[in-house]
Amino acid sequence: MLRSAPLLLAALVCLALTATGAQDPGGPDLIAADLRADKGDLVLEVQNQGPGAFPKGTTTKAKVSAVIMGKRKETEIDVPVPAEPFEVAEVRIPVQGLGVTDAKELKSPVRVQLDPGKQLKDERAGNNDYKKQPAATKRPDYRGAKELPDLVVTDITADKTSVHTTFKNVGKGVTGADFIVQAASGGKAFNGNTNYRNVVPPPGQEVKVSVGLVTLGLKSGATAEVTSVVDPEERVRETDRKNNTLTKKITVP
Repeated sequence: MLRSAPLLLAALVCLALTATGAQDPGGPDLIAADLRADKGDLVLEVQNQGPGAFPKGTTTKAKVSAVIMGKRKETEIDVPVPAEPFEVAEVRIPVQGLGVTDAKELKSPVRVQLDPGKQLKDERAGNNDYKKQPAATKRPDYRGAKELPDLVVTDITADKTSVHTTFKNVGKGVTGADFIVQAASGGKAFNGNTNYRNVVPPPGQEVKVSVGLVTLGLKSGATAEVTSVVDPEERVRETDRKNNTLTKKITVP
């Protein structure tokens, strides 16, 4: 009887965890949040979307590449990893490694691959690949948030030239993750433009994105079902992913 006591205690603990719905809190989630030009160089911002933390003092590698005069140039840098959830870290990237002397010479999107050797214990390494045309200004809209967003497709409409997908952040926070919006009708689909991605809007804000009728195989006067999906790549950590898709029958004017 005494020998079975530890087993009984373990069983009771498991039952208690099950009854209260307790779950593993999850690991950390590293993402590239922004890339901008600053004083001739590039500045990369990275964020931990959480919910777990990285060990303090952790660093990783990032491969940074761009096409210059028809040739692909690549450089590798060390990146400080933000430890706590929602924390942001910055690193400066000298552009000489990309074959230019000033970031303004970068006329096409720059690609960043975080942790290319898969050395980090990153819960979602699938969102470590990032591509963006470097911006001229800093993104202030996601810093300081301490809660997750919740993207939801609220409507699909059409006018004489385009189909419009409207989505909204119904959550209480934001992260620095970016994403695409897909739309499909019948056998035609628009898989999003990975060079010009969307960022998570502030809580309560609606955003409308559009795709031409021709891309979806639609014409004036047509009635068809359209399905839109926000963040099909699952780059954004959210409180609820079940509301990221909407299918609606629309009539083109």
